[in-house]
Amino acid sequence: MQANREALNWAVFAGYIPERLRDGRKTFKGITYWPTFITARDFAVANKLPADRIISYGRGWAIQREVSGPYWNATTGTWA
Repeated sequence: MQANREALNWAVFAGYIPERLRDGRKTFKGITYWPTFITARDFAVANKLPADRIISYGRGWAIQREVSGPYWNATTGTWA
């Protein structure tokens, strides 16, 4: 298992795998989804985004700015 992690870290460092894929997030139609609530919350806190509106969907967890408001797009760094 350790060898796989080292190979993945090397591939990210070498530029073969974008670093944004390491945390498992994916973007669909302009909304970024994280695989767990914890990863979404940690990203929101680290980037000074609202951590109180993390919503669960079938695709994963999304960060929403306000009720009925836009969602965070981590690829472009904007609200969608």
